[in-house]
Amino acid sequence: MFTDSVVWLCPLKSADLKTLDYIVVGAFMKIFKTKTKEVATYWMDMFNCPLPSVSVNDRKHKFLVKVSVSDNMICRLCAECRK
Repeated sequence: MFTDSVVWLCPLKSADLKTLDYIVVGAFMKIFKTKTKEVATYWMDMFNCPLPSVSVNDRKHKFLVKVSVSDNMICRLCAECRK
């Protein structure tokens, strides 16, 4: 149930997220042989490839929602500790 979200349990600092964003944007810049970030982010939008910082936050939110509504006793305890 939570297998795809378990990877994101490790907290990432904002600097880590910015580094991941930089790497992905840089890869798109190389793929499309451009030197502007705007062109790279345009093509990321066209290919529906969000920045890692956006994906991490979305997955974290999705995971926490699943944990909070789970019937599993351990998940309920974790959800209560989080509040």
